[in-house]
Amino acid sequence: MKATKLDKTHVNWDPLDDLTLPQGQEQSDASYAEQRLALRLGKKAVDRYCAQFRNGIHTKGILNNGAPGAGKTFVLQAQGLYAMCKGLRVMSSSLMAVRSNAIGGYHLH
Repeated sequence: MKATKLDKTHVNWDPLDDLTLPQGQEQSDASYAEQRLALRLGKKAVDRYCAQFRNGIHTKGILNNGAPGAGKTFVLQAQGLYAMCKGLRVMSSSLMAVRSNAIGGYHLH
């Protein structure tokens, strides 16, 4: 809880290790590979976002989508936890939610 984006008190945690992201018993290899790719992209975006405070780099957001049961929520939770470990404040919002419109988001369908 004391980690900040500007200091070095971050929690050293890799969301891509096999204990964090195990393959489900009924999950296909292709689905598991896609989940790992989504998490790798999210981790890279968080790292780039943290670096922008030192290097003036601009980072765009990532949109996660998929079929029901594809693991979107799990991947987004892991990305959020990784961002918190880096000292960032995290807030989730659905693009179709009233809350996302209130904070300047777009309604997609």
